[in-house]
Amino acid sequence: LYGVSEEDRTKAIDKYVSMFQLADAFDNKIQTYSHGMKQKISIIAALVHNPKVWILDEPLIGLDPTSIFQIKECMKQHASEGNIVFFSSHLIDVVERVCDRIAIIKKGHILDCKLVADIEKEKTVEEYYLETIKADVKATPVKNAKATLDKIEAKKKEKEEKRAKREAKKTRKNAQTELKTETTQNETAKDLTTDNTDNNKSEKTDKKETKKIQKNKTNTTTSKTKKTSKK
Repeated sequence: LYGVSEEDRTKAIDKYVSMFQLADAFDNKIQTYSHGMKQKISIIAALVHNPKVWILDEPLIGLDPTSIFQIKECMKQHASEGNIVFFSSHLIDVVERVCDRIAIIKKGHILDCKLVADIEKEKTVEEYYLETIKADVKATPVKNAKATLDKIEAKKKEKEEKRAKREAKKTRKNAQTELKTETTQNETAKDLTTDNTDNNKSEKTDKKETKKIQKNKTNTTTSKTKKTSKK
């Protein structure tokens, strides 16, 4: 779907399977996985194409402490590589330790957005949240929902068309390579046939020359014998 090569895909999967300690269970059926393991598989699927923007919705809910630590480390690592990690959470202590910037959202409205470092100069992130959330706002109505869905479908279709074009190009390239190989083989076979024909002609010529020489020798010997008899 994202045009990831087999080499890059295998490299990414090996990396995250090792990070999340799933090597012993990776080949098992997903229905046998725990909630935490399913969460990790979802994260691997989201990261295998190395997205510039990674969006998560409550990624730590229902996880054991080890899984929480692993996912937080994964988020930090992805951000450290120059990418954006955008996630929603009600766990303020996690937000405070993981994020560089936070936004407070209420009923679809962004009430405020600040760097964590700037907030902590004056108060804790928890105090900042409690003060900001007191604002009285109305829920944001969903407008032009159909238009939004149409745009999503259009982008999806565009991706599919691009993927189909890539596949068609790859198929044509492979066909051209096979044709070129077949042509080369035919030319090689033709050259071998020509060489064999030339060799056969050469052998026939040599035989003719040999017979001619032998015949000349025979004639010469006969002529000498006749001369000797006359004497």
